[in-house]
Amino acid sequence: MPVLLNPRHEIVAQERAAGKTTAESCQAAGYNPENVSFRANSRKICSRRDVKARIREIQSAKAELAELDAAWVLLKLKRLCGFNVADFLTPPTGVLCVPKIRFG
Repeated sequence: MPVLLNPRHEIVAQERAAGKTTAESCQAAGYNPENVSFRANSRKICSRRDVKARIREIQSAKAELAELDAAWVLLKLKRLCGFNVADFLTPPTGVLCVPKIRFG
């Protein structure tokens, strides 16, 4: 899905995807929190199909990047330190395994 046509709705979607509340997102987009219908309007904006779809798209893109970053860090750690990160995981016995790490 491309960027939303309404720039304020796009900002709301980005802020919601970042974890802000509906009110905080709408305020960041420039909606006036002093307006009597601010809360109702912010709920309406965040419940729009296009805005919800855009929020999901942004969140999935961030999750994908985080997954790639975690995989990259684990690979680098394995290459630099010469051990497998899986060695640190708790085995079924419930005892934490800490392998000996050799540097150099």
